[in-house]
Amino acid sequence: MAELVHSVAERRAVSIVSERDGAEPVCEYDPIDIRDLIGILQRLPSPCQRKAGEQVLNPADEARTVLYVTSGWAFTYRLLDDGRRQILNIHLPGNIIGLGAIGRDVAAWGVEALTDLSYIALSRDALMARASGKPEIVLRLTLEAARGEILVCERLADVARRSARVRVANLLFELYCRSTVLDGGPQPVSIPLTQDEIADAVGLTPIHVSRTLRAFKADGIIRYVGHDLQIIDAANLKRISTFDEPYIRWLHRPTFKVRAGRQPLRRSVG
Repeated sequence: MAELVHSVAERRAVSIVSERDGAEPVCEYDPIDIRDLIGILQRLPSPCQRKAGEQVLNPADEARTVLYVTSGWAFTYRLLDDGRRQILNIHLPGNIIGLGAIGRDVAAWGVEALTDLSYIALSRDALMARASGKPEIVLRLTLEAARGEILVCERLADVARRSARVRVANLLFELYCRSTVLDGGPQPVSIPLTQDEIADAVGLTPIHVSRTLRAFKADGIIRYVGHDLQIIDAANLKRISTFDEPYIRWLHRPTFKVRAGRQPLRRSVG
């Protein structure tokens, strides 16, 4: 478990209080992480493993757990009446799957492993009961649920109103930002999605996605190494995307800011 804490939690910053030119202090709260979960539940279940392409949760299954991703990528999806699939969100290490549907006893969506996946299935009821009375933990769980909603809302705007080129650029740049650190992550960055999966995420046909990716490749934005899609010119991809700077910073590090004087929260776990 010590290795797990180090591998997942190292990218998370602790809550901080900053002073800016004598202004009211601002507290920044990061989403929940593995250290907090250990502090809340004391003991975590052993991680579960799935191979790429395997189901983690089927739509309409009983769902009384939330899933903390420790390694690998997964996605949530809905199946349409005609058999088509809409990918709703893509989940990376450190994300919690299922907080947005915490009031339901039946899964609101399916979950599939995008790559080889490791995750911890946590009792929803136990998590909520242990978090009760710990306002900072509740706030940070809420932040994680809000993070997923914000990403889905941006995807909805893509599907409803934006061109194929912008839809694909937004998806790839979102995943680039979430996969790297602010102000210069490692390049190239691999995005483990097939053309069919990109199509299901942005509401296009695979033919439209293939045409768009060919144009990105010709422009030197992406390349393929075997079947591995790699982003090699993030700056150009950013120019095509519709994301502004505050959103880009949030993608790198989603935080929730409150005025310390108005929200006197204390860290409730170490």
